[in-house]
Amino acid sequence: MAISYARAGASYIAVGAHCDLTPVTAAVKKAAQDAERKPPRVLSISLDINSTTSIDNTAALIQASFEGIDIIVMDSGALEEAKATVESNMDKWWDSWTTNLRGPYLVARAFLPMMLKGGDKTIVFVASAAAHCVHTYEMSAYGTSMLAQLRFAAFLAAEYGDEGVLPFCIHLGDLATGAWADGVSAEHENNMPQLMALKKEIVKEDGLKVRLVV
Repeated sequence: MAISYARAGASYIAVGAHCDLTPVTAAVKKAAQDAERKPPRVLSISLDINSTTSIDNTAALIQASFEGIDIIVMDSGALEEAKATVESNMDKWWDSWTTNLRGPYLVARAFLPMMLKGGDKTIVFVASAAAHCVHTYEMSAYGTSMLAQLRFAAFLAAEYGDEGVLPFCIHLGDLATGAWADGVSAEHENNMPQLMALKKEIVKEDGLKVRLVV
């Protein structure tokens, strides 16, 4: 995603992860150059999604380095071993919840004050269609935490939507949604024209949201 933003001409790009980001930084700069864009200012940050201190320090660094923030993309995720409940490792099971829900909560909490000052105010959660599946794959922590992530996005939309904040979830794949979808989840890996053709229907029915139908 950072590479795509560089191609599109983003002026400031921050990338955070717990791994070496040197290749990513180089790829981002090359993408801008190849697209004949002005080289973006790139911040590569060592980030622990599960650490309040790490998240808060990252937010402070970006606030000091950038003029503002338009969009946050949260692409962290943890997947426990595929085992049924009795055979599962309790710590690894809970790690999925910590990374998949607590981490995004910490990021949203730290960055929203800066985001509310202006800009596009978009928050993208890279979630998973596993949120909608109950199956025998024996990954209950991953599925339930991803469902909770969808609901968290909906809460952010309810809490800050009137201030222009647009949170939504996407399933991994080639997907983009527009500003007409807040607090939604969408999975459409192959046919974007088909998805966009459904825009009016989705908006009318307030679709792509998790609901209890009785």
